[in-house]
Amino acid sequence: MMKQSAVFRQELEAISPDLEIVEGLPKISIKVVNRPDLVVEQWNFLERFATDPFSNYAWVKAWYDVHENAPNFNPVIILGTDENHRPLFLLPLFHQKSGPFNVLLRPGRTHSACSSGLFSQSCRQMINSGNGSQFWKSVFSAVPRADAIYIDGLRDTEIAQNNPLRYLPHINSDNPSFEMLLAGDWERFCKSKLNNKARRNLRRCEKRLSERGELRFRIVETKEDRLAYLRVLLAQKAEQFRAHRIINPYETQNITSFYQKLVSSEISAGAQSPLITTLVLDDKPVAVILGMTQKTEFHGLIMSMTVGPLARFSPGRVLLHRTLRHLSETGIRKIDFGVGKASYKEEWIDREIVRHHVLAALSIKGRLLVFGIRWMAAFKALIKSSGWAKEMARRVRWYSMSD
Repeated sequence: MMKQSAVFRQELEAISPDLEIVEGLPKISIKVVNRPDLVVEQWNFLERFATDPFSNYAWVKAWYDVHENAPNFNPVIILGTDENHRPLFLLPLFHQKSGPFNVLLRPGRTHSACSSGLFSQSCRQMINSGNGSQFWKSVFSAVPRADAIYIDGLRDTEIAQNNPLRYLPHINSDNPSFEMLLAGDWERFCKSKLNNKARRNLRRCEKRLSERGELRFRIVETKEDRLAYLRVLLAQKAEQFRAHRIINPYETQNITSFYQKLVSSEISAGAQSPLITTLVLDDKPVAVILGMTQKTEFHGLIMSMTVGPLARFSPGRVLLHRTLRHLSETGIRKIDFGVGKASYKEEWIDREIVRHHVLAALSIKGRLLVFGIRWMAAFKALIKSSGWAKEMARRVRWYSMSD
């Protein structure tokens, strides 16, 4: 059971499990709970409507579990049902105290590009036909002591598809995500994406690697092997960050434990499943990719490669090419490359997806926090638009890390 402050737990338990909300809409009841196992049946039902894996039970439960002892961390799961008790929506969040403010955030927010909540089709139609703003005002009035809500990564494609979160105030992100659609025969598709020079370079890199040992592409299948290759991936990633003087976001024990739980989850056809691929030279992994498959989509999470002498032969690009081929041959039709620009992505991507951050004040005090976040977002955009300022900020982060 999650460890929470006694006051917060009592406030959650005091909430009526059947609050009728929103005048002008059909009856909707809301329940707020602090343990995912209390609503696992409804959660599993709503996952069939998921548009990404980052609100699904396996992802959220892993995040809750590894943070249960963190100070001021309290899970908040909001479930909406209709008058026949059928699940309509589920929004997994956590309640965290930041200075004087109590903020609702989404689990795993710094390790995923998007999150859209779980909404049934009937729920989307119902809210879009009524007063969406009033709906959310009523929903969050049921959550105790919340000053603001911040849900980052709502894609513009979700807004176009009438995701109910679009009725909450949001700000534009200056970090888009990138996608690619896989279609038709792989060889023809590959030729349409990579020009002659890129294909020749890829063949050259494979040849040079093969000259140094037996080169094999591998799908990591067993739980034990996935955990072993996760350790390799995180070690390679740490070396890459040190080489480029970048702070490593994966170095804390909580984050390591989170990914360990994630790759240990069961693999099942058609549902969210972890996928690890690797390029092995003799017995040594020279590149590793971790992602999640869901239905016909693949969401990339972490990609690493060796920083030794073999790095000049681009084992990461070779592994990506072989992984995409495998995904194409197994029925995957959309690739989510996540946020951040990189040359290996630019060879493949079809479109740049604008992301938005839901940011709403839920109290008078929360208005001050929302104003500060909006101001900081504007300042960050200014820094990123200035080359010298961006480099100075990078050096400051590195020197503070070195201390």
